Amino acid sequence: MKNKTSYFYQALEGLSKDKPPKFVENVEDSDELEDNEFNELQQWCLDNRRIPWATGISIIEAAESIVKNAIRNANIPNLAHRH
Repeated sequence: MKNKTSYFYQALEGLSKDKPPKFVENVEDSDELEDNEFNELQQWCLDNRRIPWATGISIIEAAESIVKNAIRNANIPNLAHRH
């Protein structure tokens, strides 16, 4: 069964207390976001963090790291190479 949301979205969801914003559903990396979307995501991360001392950017970077390590370990496919 194919995932309906991106791995980045799924990682953010696992690191947070709520589902990430809909505009992140198909985003594979924060580099795909416009500046205003990135700022909104960063604030969302702050508002929904599980770790009280975590910063918004640290949650975003942690989600990206989880995905990159899973790709490197071949746990998930590298979607950057899809056609």
